[in-house]
Amino acid sequence: MADEATEQQIVTVLGGLVDLLCMTVRQFEKLIEKPAFVDADKPMRRFRFEHPDAKIFQVLMCVRVASGLRAALLLLLEGHTTEMGVLFRTTDDFLAAINFVDEIIEKGPETVTAAQRAFLDQYFVDDKRTTEEMLESRKKINYNELRQKVQASEARVIGADNPDRMKKIVRTIDDSFSGVVHGSYSSVMEMYGGGTLDTAHFHTEGIPARFSEYRHFLGLQVHLALSLFCKVAHNLGHDELAHHLREMRRKFEKTPAYTAH
Repeated sequence: MADEATEQQIVTVLGGLVDLLCMTVRQFEKLIEKPAFVDADKPMRRFRFEHPDAKIFQVLMCVRVASGLRAALLLLLEGHTTEMGVLFRTTDDFLAAINFVDEIIEKGPETVTAAQRAFLDQYFVDDKRTTEEMLESRKKINYNELRQKVQASEARVIGADNPDRMKKIVRTIDDSFSGVVHGSYSSVMEMYGGGTLDTAHFHTEGIPARFSEYRHFLGLQVHLALSLFCKVAHNLGHDELAHHLREMRRKFEKTPAYTAH
């Protein structure tokens, strides 16, 4: 764990980068079509894109990543590290999905796999059913199968010479944070402790002792987000923004916010 002054400096750096990601989303929003307000006179009125595609999908995932990392930072400041793990599991999914769909953009629509096409088609289904209609006719989506295909894509993109090993690493990370999401035995017991055995108890108001560990996890996700936001900016034709994100990532790599554990 770094000293208190360094930790404060790190949090300031991370806060600035999260703000950058949020501002980047606002720039992305200007580079795609505006959603239409459909069924304005009906109870199920909503905003939807008229021509959704892979680039719009990536922007939507960036929205969730920026929001999720900002929420994780706020939880860090309150010491709620376990709950940060829940957000990390979701932002990890969103970042992986950006990578998965990026293959479509990079290689062209003529090379789209059946899994990638099904992934996008399923995502952009405009479900207009009411709650009652959903209860009467529940559509079951196999999210595990979808996640496995995304993991395979991650292994191809990141794994280079050894995609099988990368796939195992990705699954291990997923399993770790999934345990936090589902309240696994070990994740809940990490919330138990104290100065002595007699004073040990469950800490529902935060776990300051794990601040440094989860601050490091946040830094790793911010770093990955910067890399993928850079790619999305390039896909949207904003090379100046892509260059700025790349430079900010390089500067970040030289700070304790990225190197300190």
